[in-house]
Amino acid sequence: MCAVVILGLQFHGARTLPRVGILPGGILMGFGGLLAVAGVAALRSVLTAFPEPAQNSRLVQSGIYSLVRHPLYASIILTAAGWGLFRQSWPALLLVAPLAVFLDAKARREEAALRRAFPDYSEYAERVRRFIPWVY
Repeated sequence: MCAVVILGLQFHGARTLPRVGILPGGILMGFGGLLAVAGVAALRSVLTAFPEPAQNSRLVQSGIYSLVRHPLYASIILTAAGWGLFRQSWPALLLVAPLAVFLDAKARREEAALRRAFPDYSEYAERVRRFIPWVY
């Protein structure tokens, strides 16, 4: 994400991108921010920076977590794409795909730990998509 931000600052306003990307970029960044706030609010005391769930935590399936399993990762992807559009930066936009692949791999690793910690996680994963409601 840092590389996306830096590239957006360094290589912005490319003449090859239409200026119409500024508004959609701002909307994507705003939606990404809202998604992040909703994810943090739903997790509250069980939020951890590590892929392993904290001891004595619970599986959160309510709020935004009833629509997507990884709203914080999805918010990073949306915000990165929005930033690239907003800054009119091809280099920043090109880094969004590897960022999404990295966060998908991180989510899969985290899900393995969640399955070990919570017996009902597999059923939850069948019902709720990873990043995009009803799609993926």
